[in-house]
Amino acid sequence: MTSITAPKRFAIWSRINGSKRPGTSGLRDAYLWPDHEHREVDMYILRRCGLTHGFEALVVGVTVCCESNRLAGLMVREREATRFKPECEIEIDRVLGLRDVVYQRLMLGSHAAIDTSVVRSMSISTVGEFGSARRAHLEALRRFVKRRDISAARVSKWIADIEEGSLLEDPQFNSTIRVA
Repeated sequence: MTSITAPKRFAIWSRINGSKRPGTSGLRDAYLWPDHEHREVDMYILRRCGLTHGFEALVVGVTVCCESNRLAGLMVREREATRFKPECEIEIDRVLGLRDVVYQRLMLGSHAAIDTSVVRSMSISTVGEFGSARRAHLEALRRFVKRRDISAARVSKWIADIEEGSLLEDPQFNSTIRVA
């Protein structure tokens, strides 16, 4: 692997040797790391649609611009309630917050912003599910809250805000009716 030009906070990651996988457009190459080099992270990103999203993930490699040999993005596997999604690229420009879970090292953003976005995203997923899927999402949320030591009152307030907001957006709901 050739040396990658990367910001100082990503210097360690840019030195990890990985298997090269050429991009389909020829503009970027992906370097996927061996399994023992994968990094657990909490991420807060800006999606292409303009919404923000927080999640737990594994960084499994980096993408590099072919022309300038600069770090272009991270290859990430997002953690769902019971499994990991396939890897996908997230451009560095879209990452608003990034924290190494193992060492609690903040690489971008702030701890509070990352925690808030992850809990909100997990809460939205929980509200949208039913039955065993809802229990799986609640368990994932419980594990995250326990790991980060976030107060239960704060989480319940976020969930109540999300449930109230989704109820008001529902076309079947009439705001003049009182909800018991």
